[in-house]
Amino acid sequence: GLNGFVELSYSNFVLKNGEAKDLIVHFNVSGKDNGVYLEKIIIENGRYSRQIPVILNVQDSDSDLVVMQSILPQYQNVYPGGKFGVEIKIYALKDKTPLNVGGEYYLADFNGNKIFSDKENLIVKESLTINKIVNIPEATPKGDYVFVTSIDNNGVKSFTSYFFQIGDKESTDQFNFYYLILLIVVILLS
Repeated sequence: GLNGFVELSYSNFVLKNGEAKDLIVHFNVSGKDNGVYLEKIIIENGRYSRQIPVILNVQDSDSDLVVMQSILPQYQNVYPGGKFGVEIKIYALKDKTPLNVGGEYYLADFNGNKIFSDKENLIVKESLTINKIVNIPEATPKGDYVFVTSIDNNGVKSFTSYFFQIGDKESTDQFNFYYLILLIVVILLS
């Protein structure tokens, strides 16, 4: 968890109807291990509970690599039994000679349950772009998830993470139905 990483300006307070309070969150990562930490801030009262996912990436300031990732457009609707796809870009900041690096990937929920993990060796010249496609098991609960990429260059790790939700499958049937009706109307008016 984030114990020791995060200090809140208030851990408990009461608001009356219409009131607001600023909550200051301080992050302290000095002396902490590199990695991606997942946690939740829980806001609750007697009738209401809301969990806000928190992702904290801690990485070496000596890293010679920058890692970025974005979802592939055809995999934006993520659902149990479907697929998740991400494009990963790795940039070498200093070395122009090819780097042999280790790539590690995982997809997890905010309770620490991993539903996918993979490792591979990569060669990065000035930059490298790869795609990862993950099959989401049918039994995967709907909710908040994160896809984490870790690139290890001789013991110095660079991380990136992508937050997303697994939800209901969006249906395209309704679009096709309306398209069919429009086509029939156009034909009838001709």
